[in-house]
Amino acid sequence: MPVQRTPWGDFPNVVVHSNLVALCRHPDYAEAKEGNLRAARQVVRDLFKPQAVLPRVDYIAPVVQLDVKERWNALPMALAVKIAEQTGARVVPTMVQSNVVYHTLAAARERITQQPAFTGKVPRGTYLIVDDVVTFGSTLANLRGHIEGHGSKVAGASTLGAGIFAARIKPDPAVLTSLQQRFGHELAHTTRALGFPPGCLTNKEAWFLRGLAELAGLRSAGAAEESSGQPAVRTRAGGIRGAGMAAGS
Repeated sequence: MPVQRTPWGDFPNVVVHSNLVALCRHPDYAEAKEGNLRAARQVVRDLFKPQAVLPRVDYIAPVVQLDVKERWNALPMALAVKIAEQTGARVVPTMVQSNVVYHTLAAARERITQQPAFTGKVPRGTYLIVDDVVTFGSTLANLRGHIEGHGSKVAGASTLGAGIFAARIKPDPAVLTSLQQRFGHELAHTTRALGFPPGCLTNKEAWFLRGLAELAGLRSAGAAEESSGQPAVRTRAGGIRGAGMAAGS
């Protein structure tokens, strides 16, 4: 299943509630990452910033994904439930990541070539998308694309932590211009093979690409996906067991 992305328009910076040091050092962090919803709720209670300004939306969509050992990260769901309690929006757990991309410990190149794809029903309305951490922004960008590709609108994103300069997810126009000047049609071919046009890159993806000497490696990885019609990573047909129950509890 190819990824979807939509033009950024005036998409705002990601609303970040804490920082990576506090998140990773929290005593319940490891259990939360391995699917313990109780632990995840404790992490969120301790790190959530109630004064954070969030857009008014109909729905909260957490990133729902399983890792290679069939464990799911409970932190996005716990954060989504907390925001729903604060705002009155409804948590929608029906959109799930359909592949495993190993992003937690991945290098920059793998974060770009191994794009997370999403599947699942999208109730019509406005959304806030939620993850535990934003690093390159690929997961949030692709979940947003899945939602907007089905006719709804994503008004913003929120996470517990963020990598350096990662909260700005919309790419700098000057960086995109520089990429176009350096790589021209090669850039368009590379990103199209990954599933989107150059203007839909995230800010961190664009900065990384600008630092490369050439795009051949990325182009060949994308071409492999394009020819097969599937991301070049492990895919899964099903969703996450218990996600709906977690959202409603």
